[in-house]
Amino acid sequence: MAAVDRLMRGGTGAIAGVVRLASTDTLCQSVLPEFVAEFTAKHPEMRIDLLQGNAHHDFGRSQADIAVRPALKLPEYMIGESPCELGFAAYRRKGAEGWLGLTGQLARAAPAAWLEANVTQAELRGAADSFQVLARMVAEGQGTAILPCLLGDRIADVERLPQTFPERAVPLWVSCHLDLQDVARIRLVQQQLLQWLKKKAPAIGGHPLHG
Repeated sequence: MAAVDRLMRGGTGAIAGVVRLASTDTLCQSVLPEFVAEFTAKHPEMRIDLLQGNAHHDFGRSQADIAVRPALKLPEYMIGESPCELGFAAYRRKGAEGWLGLTGQLARAAPAAWLEANVTQAELRGAADSFQVLARMVAEGQGTAILPCLLGDRIADVERLPQTFPERAVPLWVSCHLDLQDVARIRLVQQQLLQWLKKKAPAIGGHPLHG
């Protein structure tokens, strides 16, 4: 029934209406508002609702139309492309001691396994379930944290530590449910978002990660 409802909502193929774009708090509070502003300026008949959260939205219950998330691969029920990578590096304010950990939904993020294998509980000075919060904690000198480069590189008076953590990147996917791939308004947003993210790839990936 959910699949039929999605097809009925989008079956006309009209390039108008609302598209619900779900992503992490990091991306919703950094790069995606800029895309939404540019897109809706060109397509005033369209509206994009940003859904922020590190927990994955339920596409089966029509909570979101498009997802923008870092992942090694997509679930079987999703289809999409990876226009760029999301780079991660370690950051610290000079003089800060100890580490900041990942908790909650971030315990599933790419750097979590490295932290678990290389940082002891005694070295942890705190933790957060949001990279945005971790970035603020780093800025306050509370410890070293692994952050997306698009956040860490923007913090004033904070050093990037390539010798401390082996910098890495994870594919960033723009995807939708298989049942929605032929809906015109969703396809339009996906295509333009893919092109836009490709242009932003150096900043999102973290320049030094690729030399």
